[in-house]
Amino acid sequence: MAQSSPLASHRCYQYDHSSRKWTVSGKTSKPMAKFGWVPIRNENTTSLVMVGGVDGSGRSEVVRATSDGEEFDPVAWLPEPIEAHCAIAVGPNKIMVVGGVAGKNNKNTEMVAIVDLRTGRWTTPDSLSIVRRSPGCGLVRSPLPDFVVAASNEGDHVTEVVVAGGYNDKDGWLDTVEIYSLENGRWRQGDQNQFKTDLIERF
Repeated sequence: MAQSSPLASHRCYQYDHSSRKWTVSGKTSKPMAKFGWVPIRNENTTSLVMVGGVDGSGRSEVVRATSDGEEFDPVAWLPEPIEAHCAIAVGPNKIMVVGGVAGKNNKNTEMVAIVDLRTGRWTTPDSLSIVRRSPGCGLVRSPLPDFVVAASNEGDHVTEVVVAGGYNDKDGWLDTVEIYSLENGRWRQGDQNQFKTDLIERF
């Protein structure tokens, strides 16, 4: 079983840009680390969603949400416990979970799953072609919809999710890119050379 991370904390911090100060806004019931963190807004309420991670007793399969930064309540359960994954909003009330380290055997995974926070139900699209832990992921659409920061209404949608980099035991650190279409549910390979160029320019 996964052990609790020494970096785990039960404190939640809020940053005030005007004062440039951090303050403790609330606490989770258990110290948490290596979770996915997704903001979602519906109507006038903004929720912060914590997906999986490592808690005080090991790897977690719980999806927790808060609208006040003080209390985190379970809203769904992952297909299996997971950490070091990527989590991203792909629609109002919908979160995609990609890659990570899953289950009780500490296996790097190619798993992809989408949860509907209203029903707690999961769907499992086709998996990644490459096993990835700690990948990066982002949305592709111009202009980006409101729910990239926070979901606003049922009409918002994106066309593609880009998954890049990460690590696995066979290949080490990865420089490959996979792109998922939310319109047809299919994966395609991204431009590996472009990914390398973007990394060089960024760093």
